[in-house]
Amino acid sequence: MPPTTSAVDELIDQAELVSTYAVLAGLLASGDFFRKFAMAKALQDVDRIFTNAAVIELQAALAASRAAIPAATVSALQSGWRPNKERLRDKLKNLGFVLAALLLMFAAGNLTLTYKSGATLHEELSLLTSKNPGLHYSRLERQLLIAEHQLPVNVLDGQASASATDVKARPGSSDAPVPAPVVVASQLGTTDAIAAVQRNLIAQDASFQYVHELTMLDKELKLVKEKSDAFLAAADGQLAVLSRLQNAVCWAVALLKLGCQATVTTAAGSTPQQVSDNITKQFEEQYTSFDVSSLQNFCQHLGEIERAKSEQAGSSPFITEVNYLFDDALGINTVDLMRQNCRMNLNYYSQSIPNLIDIQNKISGRLATYSYLALPALYGALGSLIYFLRRILDPLLPNPSLLPMIYRVALGALAGMVLAWFWDGTFNNNEAFQSIGFGLFTLAFVFGFAIDVFFTLLDRFVSLSTAAVSRIGGP
Repeated sequence: MPPTTSAVDELIDQAELVSTYAVLAGLLASGDFFRKFAMAKALQDVDRIFTNAAVIELQAALAASRAAIPAATVSALQSGWRPNKERLRDKLKNLGFVLAALLLMFAAGNLTLTYKSGATLHEELSLLTSKNPGLHYSRLERQLLIAEHQLPVNVLDGQASASATDVKARPGSSDAPVPAPVVVASQLGTTDAIAAVQRNLIAQDASFQYVHELTMLDKELKLVKEKSDAFLAAADGQLAVLSRLQNAVCWAVALLKLGCQATVTTAAGSTPQQVSDNITKQFEEQYTSFDVSSLQNFCQHLGEIERAKSEQAGSSPFITEVNYLFDDALGINTVDLMRQNCRMNLNYYSQSIPNLIDIQNKISGRLATYSYLALPALYGALGSLIYFLRRILDPLLPNPSLLPMIYRVALGALAGMVLAWFWDGTFNNNEAFQSIGFGLFTLAFVFGFAIDVFFTLLDRFVSLSTAAVSRIGGP
């Protein structure tokens, strides 16, 4: 058989596959393709040459059919795929792909919830920091201490204040001390006694107000600290899992000899991220105060702290480390403040409240990792997975092979990260993107689903950059 005849036979076989698929899918309804195919198939072997009019018309009809039947579908038909007849291998591959998509959707949703909670917490910290809680906390506890010293009875424990009790007994009476108001009423005039009672009532009312405000502020600080610790622990755990998954993917890709750079390990056996965290920790230890954030830290050691202040030494490691925090200031005995806060079951005293700015900076760092790396990549990959899941639902479309699917998912993740990098400087303030009404994560999902949109955007950047470079040095 001449080579020309063999090539024409392959063309006719391809046209037969296309015609069979078109009948099943309801395509090429005009019938022009089927007529030209029948004319070419009826040719004798001697007439099956490319210069034959019927063969030329069949070639043109096949080229025109690509608009309705893509070349990938024709290639799948030639490799043995048939609509509505999935092989077991394809079914298992689709099942694994669906499970991977569900896992990725769960991971994206979980990370999004963590990110949203962190963003809300960051706003709460910004609002709380603007109120200068350290100064307010210190002022309240000192005002409460001064107000209680002016009262005959301590409002916290119901005992008589030392400054407001007559420690000398009157002649002929018992040895029990006489309260100050009685002494005042007996020794002073009626007007002075009434004024003293009024002062006591005002001081008592102020004490109750200070107790309420100080308790509420202490609870707010404790709640923010607990929520911050919970977010940082959750974020660090999630980001560590993502880092391990990245290394696992790199090892898998390395087995395929496609090349991948896993996380680099330094000579000290730590990753660059761990080295950065160690440097940050050293900086915090050097420039931030010791966090006495628990009742166990100063209430249980109150007696030892008082002895350490009087003896200028401390046997406990706790005292040795934080003794500089207990110095008196502005004539206020710090131990008295601590004792007062312990009686109120407060979590802090003025020199031990959490460093809110430091906590806010830590949360900002985690949020940046979420918003510029993890979540855009996950949403881009998720968009690519949704694209393939849509194709799997259509029985008239062939399922793509595994490697193209992996490449497409990786490309969707990369598109999401590139969008995040360009977001602040290019898209966030652009009126055209604002008119769409989509946020960063939504656009990352769209880019992953329709990767052509991403390539169109890159081509637009290239044309704008080319036009800008061409104007350099011009008039």
